[in-house]
Amino acid sequence: MDAKKNRGWIEGVVITLIGLVCLYLALTIPNNPVKRAEGFVGFMAEAKLFPLIASCVITILGIVMTGSDLVKNRKAPPFSKGELVRTLILLAATVIYVVLIHKIGFLISTFLYLGATLFYYNYKERKWYVILALTAAFTVIGAYLVPLAINLRLP
Repeated sequence: MDAKKNRGWIEGVVITLIGLVCLYLALTIPNNPVKRAEGFVGFMAEAKLFPLIASCVITILGIVMTGSDLVKNRKAPPFSKGELVRTLILLAATVIYVVLIHKIGFLISTFLYLGATLFYYNYKERKWYVILALTAAFTVIGAYLVPLAINLRLP
């Protein structure tokens, strides 16, 4: 196999390992100290629920990617310079968002992050007022409705 054919299944193995590490880290998240309901409803309110789901999905997709690349023996699609730049910009925006949460709080930093990423990725297809409305709607949902539903306080 040449290098391009190897790249696909190697990426699948790396993604699987990342998913397993994330799964381990999600399992180490302590239970909520807040009194909660018992059973399935109580589990749904746990802080570790989303990380568990996300890490399981990442692991499963990594396994599927590895298996499909090994079975089909296909080449990985080329990764252009533009895609690399977009990925690095999104990574930098996410790091800035995490820092801003601690500096200016969840509400403002989430609004800025969502707005910036939506404008960056959809500036040609969407009108500015649609992006602004979506940003405001998701910020309100994330800041008020979700914590109300699971009885948690955001930073």
